[in-house]
Amino acid sequence: MRWTSIASPARVRWFVIGVALVGLVCPVFSETVASYRFEEGVGKEFARGVGTVPDSSGNKLHGTCQDDPGGAYSAAIAPFGDGAFTLTKRGDWVFVPDSPKLQLTKSLTLEAWVNIRRFQTNGVANFILFRGDDRSGTDAYWLALDPAGETLHFGVEGPGGRPSDPPALVSTRFGRYIGETVHVAGVLDDKTGFLGLYVNGRLKESMRTSIRPRKELHPIYQPGLGIGGYFAGPAPGSFCIDGTIDEARISDVALRPEQFLFSCPPPR
Repeated sequence: MRWTSIASPARVRWFVIGVALVGLVCPVFSETVASYRFEEGVGKEFARGVGTVPDSSGNKLHGTCQDDPGGAYSAAIAPFGDGAFTLTKRGDWVFVPDSPKLQLTKSLTLEAWVNIRRFQTNGVANFILFRGDDRSGTDAYWLALDPAGETLHFGVEGPGGRPSDPPALVSTRFGRYIGETVHVAGVLDDKTGFLGLYVNGRLKESMRTSIRPRKELHPIYQPGLGIGGYFAGPAPGSFCIDGTIDEARISDVALRPEQFLFSCPPPR
């Protein structure tokens, strides 16, 4: 799917339907842990300064670009709002310091609108949303691109065990979506063990798992949330996406597809 212009009939029709559904199936605001809309970038060129990428959920999980200036603000790619955020280099991504509110150990939903120009092939992953630290194999949850397999992943990693123990992971081929604006989402349902990966509201891959995300991260290894990337540490290369991200949201419940941002625009 490609959104071509804000005035296109399909886009307007989609938005009207989405507005009509608000209040019927959309999640309540208290279920949103963090929300990054990038509306602060309207009329600006770059993100600068500590904590200047605001969290609109009310939880004050504000982010900071790792370079100064960081990524460039751009026009919205979601079918609502005005701003988005474009990354091109290793330090453009946004870092949010770890918080108890991000320590989701049961149900969760990660989602965002993205338009990826190309896979960053000089890194092991291109992170869209990621909670962890810069140690290997001790992460919590993530939504990311794998440049080697040209796939999209949603994964969770549990506490205990060894760093080499595999996470719970679902994947889908993503090459066909390069250059297109798509909505991506990962859902973990604590009650059923359902782990599902969605593109444009459609389930692409799922599994049942007993693994739940780890709560604790190591305080000296830069724990936190990455938006559009994460620390590459001593490894050569980048863990960033090359493209645009918009309306990134984390919820502490397992949302249904009709509750995703793909179907339910956030309140103005």
